[in-house]
Amino acid sequence: MEHLLKKTPPNKELLICGFSITHPKALAKIKKLWSKQKKEIRGEKILGRSKEDTLAVKSSEMGGTIVLLDPENINNPHLGEIKVKTPMGLYYSKYHRMLFTGSDHWVHAISKGEIVKTLNNQYFNCIHGLAGSLDGKLWVVSTGIDAVIKIDINCPEKTLASWFATEHGYNISANGNTRFIDKTINHQGIDDYSTPEHTTHINSVLEYKKDKLLVVLFHQGELVEIDINTGRTKKILTGLKQPHNIRPVSFGYILSDTNGKRIIKLGKSLKNIGEIKGNFNWIQDAIELGNKNIVVADANNGKIVIINPEGKVINEWIFGKDKKRIGVLLTVKTSEALNIFIK
Repeated sequence: MEHLLKKTPPNKELLICGFSITHPKALAKIKKLWSKQKKEIRGEKILGRSKEDTLAVKSSEMGGTIVLLDPENINNPHLGEIKVKTPMGLYYSKYHRMLFTGSDHWVHAISKGEIVKTLNNQYFNCIHGLAGSLDGKLWVVSTGIDAVIKIDINCPEKTLASWFATEHGYNISANGNTRFIDKTINHQGIDDYSTPEHTTHINSVLEYKKDKLLVVLFHQGELVEIDINTGRTKKILTGLKQPHNIRPVSFGYILSDTNGKRIIKLGKSLKNIGEIKGNFNWIQDAIELGNKNIVVADANNGKIVIINPEGKVINEWIFGKDKKRIGVLLTVKTSEALNIFIK
């Protein structure tokens, strides 16, 4: 793999796929628990494992890996692979020349084929997403406590800015209880904040203009704008079905309407300008390539699908729905991938 990557042109666009589960037995067990926990609450179908079921499958059982692919030849041999426990959220820092990934309640820095540093903060819990800020810092989606946290990679223990859903009108959990987050304690490492206990199950963040965030609220089925200075929110999209990642693209933004089996297209003014539907089953993530094609993480079908802007399938890599679980996508240049994967 190393030999192939070194031969790849330095400016070629490559694809990193983060697989949050790579052990088939753990995946089968989690699927069974997900199915068990489907329920009707306030007329909405809520997906998620209970506290008991969350503790029933430990992250150490799930495995995890990040894989480097050539999106133009997606079925060719991998260009690189690094084992990382349950990677969720990927961010490449050009300044640090490292890849950062969320892993449970920690953020790992990866360089030269291995984890070289671990970032800690008292508010890290069940991390689902990472995104660079406009001033060179890092936004961390702390799903377990329904919050987004801004840190400096060089001093992660200090919280530079934050938004807690429970303080801004989202304080009722999916199971109907009132939630209070004690901001004086260390939440890092607490394993039993289960999905039905979350008020939003917030899972994605994008700072799309100065001090303005776009965040995805899974339980509400909403894309919301947050003013980070005031904490005020404005609904951009509603009526979504367990949505995930919001991503910038050439024409504006795309959002994964995960259980709605569609990708929603938004213009630069955040107006809905269309959608892409397909034979998808749980769109975990979708990102645009430089050639305007879109890569779709089709999780329940066990494959990565590349489509054109109209939704026509160009290629796909079937890794097997019972073998592993795709969690996140990221594009990098070969020169950046060399920093990440080559010792």
